[in-house]
Amino acid sequence: MARIMIVEDDPILSKVLSDCLELIGHEPDISCSVTSFTEKIQQAESWDLIITDFCLDTHTCEMVVELALESRIPVMVFTGHDIEEIRSLIPSHVPTFCKVESSHVRSMEKIIAESLTSQHGVA
Repeated sequence: MARIMIVEDDPILSKVLSDCLELIGHEPDISCSVTSFTEKIQQAESWDLIITDFCLDTHTCEMVVELALESRIPVMVFTGHDIEEIRSLIPSHVPTFCKVESSHVRSMEKIIAESLTSQHGVA
């Protein structure tokens, strides 16, 4: 079982993703904003993986990615936007980017499982 932080400002998407992760045996935690995530990580909370949407509130995921990498926590960025465009906006960070539509939660679940297995040996 892996502890997975979901940083997503869409309450429906974060709930669906959280439920899917629970069903396959993981322990999801949700932050609905960059501010909420920042508070949690500053309180020394730790996760096996952080999953974030690219667009959050009025911010992009850059702060989430930066804090995750500083804490040595793998991070995955999900988006419906063009991946190359996003990479050009965050050139100093190269997290795993996955382009999915919000209706494709099952594909997100598979990508997350593959990432956890390859990075931590956790399934």
